[in-house]
Amino acid sequence: MTQRLHHSADVYQADTTHSCARALPEFLAARSGPVPVVGEEFSALAATQCVLIFGEWADGLAGHETPPARDVDVLVVGSPPGVAVAEAAERAEQRLDLPVNPVVRTSEQWALAVEPLVAQVQRSSYVTVCGLACRPL
Repeated sequence: MTQRLHHSADVYQADTTHSCARALPEFLAARSGPVPVVGEEFSALAATQCVLIFGEWADGLAGHETPPARDVDVLVVGSPPGVAVAEAAERAEQRLDLPVNPVVRTSEQWALAVEPLVAQVQRSSYVTVCGLACRPL
């Protein structure tokens, strides 16, 4: 952090030359971003093997150059009730002030990876936010 006086007020700004500056976005995302919020809101879903964040958020957390994410893509693996998934997404949206787009695929669809979306998620970056670690077979 750098500090300067501006019209009798202290002004703080991130010191981007500091060695910790690169880790700050990752730290903030882990503490208050989509990973903990989606994990908290989706963790109580019944009949769920795991919940993943994929897309721009996962790419950014993996260190890829991405534009700022405008939404959060969530993949629920299992067979939870659709209403419960929609309610969890709505609660997460309210907390994040971002659209949360959940999709549900069965454990069999995840394991077979025949469906295009599942195959794409398994080939790209994703973050397991709750449940067992979903690994491609």
